[in-house]
Amino acid sequence: MPELLLIDAPGFLWRCFHALPERRRADGQAIHAVEGFLGIVLRPVLERNRSTHVAVVFEAGGKTFRHGLYPAYKAHRAPPPPDLPPQIPIAMEAVRAFGLEALAVPGFEADDVLATLARRGAEAGAKVVVVTQDKDLMQVVGPDVRLYDQRAKKVVREAEVEAVFGVPPSLVVDVQALAGDAADGIPGVPGVGLKTASELVRAIGPIERILSSLHLVGRPALRRRLAEHADQARLSRRLAELRTDVDLGFPLEALRRPSRPPDPRAFLRAQGLPERLAPRD
Repeated sequence: MPELLLIDAPGFLWRCFHALPERRRADGQAIHAVEGFLGIVLRPVLERNRSTHVAVVFEAGGKTFRHGLYPAYKAHRAPPPPDLPPQIPIAMEAVRAFGLEALAVPGFEADDVLATLARRGAEAGAKVVVVTQDKDLMQVVGPDVRLYDQRAKKVVREAEVEAVFGVPPSLVVDVQALAGDAADGIPGVPGVGLKTASELVRAIGPIERILSSLHLVGRPALRRRLAEHADQARLSRRLAELRTDVDLGFPLEALRRPSRPPDPRAFLRAQGLPERLAPRD
């Protein structure tokens, strides 16, 4: 398997929904997020990248294992705009009309599925490219796994991860857990931001080592906060860590790109989408 291309669909659909003018089919169904995703992300990436294996990953919706660990996980988030969720099945059908695999695994987030595919691909000897703008996926970067930021046209390797978080990819989750994430409802340790978290992890190591070596933390107030919120720090790490063991139920070979690309133009017409969105051979 020379190269595995993974595309993180949810973030791109969200951005296209909010960035592009609303467009609807004759039946009233909004389609601008799908059109943007296909035209700005999927078609250009497929035309530029000749990966032998491809998967496009979506959210399955509903609660995940993280809600079982922490009921407040993402609880404060407002529901998505009503016109967005109905576009997701259309996007998944479009991906399949392009001859590609569209994946969503109940109980897990898209990032967990992407992380699992990246690990399995690297273990199989593939070069893995994850098309995403999500910094959480910097956890999976390694010698055979890199990220590609479609908007910035930027490749993210280990050096770029360290420039962002101050630590190598293997320790990114510890920085994220200590600092917490208000957007996801990950509590972290009160009073610890990304800069302090990065300094701690870079100087001492992962969370468990920090918590077992508090005498190495020079600032008394910080040492006290870490001791008082040790369990919260451990929980935050479990919430922030991307799972790489999701049961996908199929071999990686099922992601092989078709040797003869299908013609999705009939599907695009039926959905009220422009035929120009079909990838060129």
